[in-house]
Amino acid sequence: ASDVRYAVRSMRRNPGFTAVAITALALGIGANTAIFSVVNGVILQPLPFREPDRMVHLDESYPDGGHNGAVSIPKYMAWRNHEVFAATALYDQGGLNQTLGSGDPPIQVKTLHVSEEFFEVFGGVPALGRVFDRTEDLPGGPSTAVLTYRIWQSRFGGDPRIVGRTILLNKRPFTAVGVMQKDFESAPPADAWLALQADPNSTNQGNYLTAAARLKPGVDLSQARAAMRVIAEQFRKANPKWMRDGESVAVIPMSDLMVEDVRPALLILLGAVGLVLLIACANVANLLLARAASRQKEMAVRAAIGAGRWHVVRQLLTESAILAAAGTGLGFALGAWGVRLLLVVAPGNIPRLTDTNSLHAAIPVLDLRVAAFTMVVAVVTVILFGLFPALRASNPDLATALKEGGGRAGTGHAHNRARSLLVI
Repeated sequence: ASDVRYAVRSMRRNPGFTAVAITALALGIGANTAIFSVVNGVILQPLPFREPDRMVHLDESYPDGGHNGAVSIPKYMAWRNHEVFAATALYDQGGLNQTLGSGDPPIQVKTLHVSEEFFEVFGGVPALGRVFDRTEDLPGGPSTAVLTYRIWQSRFGGDPRIVGRTILLNKRPFTAVGVMQKDFESAPPADAWLALQADPNSTNQGNYLTAAARLKPGVDLSQARAAMRVIAEQFRKANPKWMRDGESVAVIPMSDLMVEDVRPALLILLGAVGLVLLIACANVANLLLARAASRQKEMAVRAAIGAGRWHVVRQLLTESAILAAAGTGLGFALGAWGVRLLLVVAPGNIPRLTDTNSLHAAIPVLDLRVAAFTMVVAVVTVILFGLFPALRASNPDLATALKEGGGRAGTGHAHNRARSLLVI
């Protein structure tokens, strides 16, 4: 307690030093907090689906490790009924904008064509009515639609009689058969889902649809990949012109697929702001060394009257900890503001960050993981910028220190070498 009181008094006597040190730390910690918040929201947070670790994307894979991103109907039909998957789904790669209604006035909604098991793959349960059945997902089947909870509330006033009601999409009639639960969303997001009605006997090998699956309980990724390699080889032999030698089926975790294009950039950016924090720590350590040089006489007197080295180190580390605490608090606030700035200036293709249609697009700036990260950063900064100056200042040569302290503070060769090392 006495160390804290002394440290606070000492910092009050040197407001310029205190302000510069706290500002430097706040900028370094704030940059790290902001970028880690984005990394946390985009990469580390689980997908907003039921049991997201069991969700996989099915795709063609090539010998160089790449994949196509889309599949054809015949390939999907060959892959879908297999013992490793609890459900499989085929759907549009992107939503289609359509006009809902003919009056009131009409509004633009995003629709997605999906196969029968789509909602089982994405773990959705209807809040009202049902999802598509087998007959509705066949060519020539009835035109049906499943609505999001949001559209049901905003457009139809939460009318419980919506099930069975006819709605108009681009002036075409569709029967609303269900409303999904409030927190359900798909990838890509949509306001309404329409039955895909893919022909199981199709010979169209155009790759223009997306395939996903949910692993059966107890089936891991390696088992699924091994089983799908066998199916891919069978399909390749039966259709050699549609799959060349070396091509196979890629089974990719859905979480990896959604962030694979931005993961390297985000991790590089996180490393870059980590270096910014190191620069801030080096600057503050330099400030502490300069300040310690001006306090050589004080330290020499402490040692001369019996203060042990640990006592001096503890005092100086207490001062560093207070600086770090203040810098962390300000840095956390700067990090929260920085995330909002990133949302404004970020390119519009970062999944889970810039998708304004997603219910889960907001980055949780102040969640426990980000708070824990910031606290760890604070502890590390105390060690990085506080320990070295404290050790340097706690073991003075009494005679030399008293000489250097008398009018030539800060000009000792040892301190100058240490400060030059930090600059380098």
